Amino acid sequence: MNKAVLMCRVSTEAQDYEAQIGDLKKYAQQKGITEFYVIATKESGYKDISERVGWLEAKQYFEEHPDYDTMIVTEISRLGRRETAIAEIKEYMERNKKSLFIKDLDLHLYDKGRKNPESDIVFSVFASMATSEMSVKKDRFMRSRRELNEQGYSIVGKVLFGYKRVRDEVRGKNK
Repeated sequence: MNKAVLMCRVSTEAQDYEAQIGDLKKYAQQKGITEFYVIATKESGYKDISERVGWLEAKQYFEEHPDYDTMIVTEISRLGRRETAIAEIKEYMERNKKSLFIKDLDLHLYDKGRKNPESDIVFSVFASMATSEMSVKKDRFMRSRRELNEQGYSIVGKVLFGYKRVRDEVRGKNK
């Protein structure tokens, strides 16, 4: 193993993936990988697997470059935010005898397609968390938004007809 696909994903155009790329290159080198192909996309992790530009590029690259037998991602959620998509990627890697590393967990899921049972369990738990994490974040955001709205504070968005925004300098928020 000395060639790997480094997969980076962020969800919005405003986000930057340069730190992910740097971390993955450093991690790959620590694992003895000397050549890497970087795939970096700005796309939602909720997209269907058939619409995920980054994953489709990785699959195509693996097919065109059989000497690349490893994929490295920063965390499982970079593969996707839906368990079904993550499971499809996992199955592809196993079926095609590819290794999969999750950097933040220092988890090596496959060794050329052979499962490590302990890693498989950890992977499954974290895949489930990648899915539920976003729903927890959305719930937390909505609670905070409701609380601020009840106090007369405004979250960014369109100013409604008949209202104007005034900055509350004490709280650093709009009213």
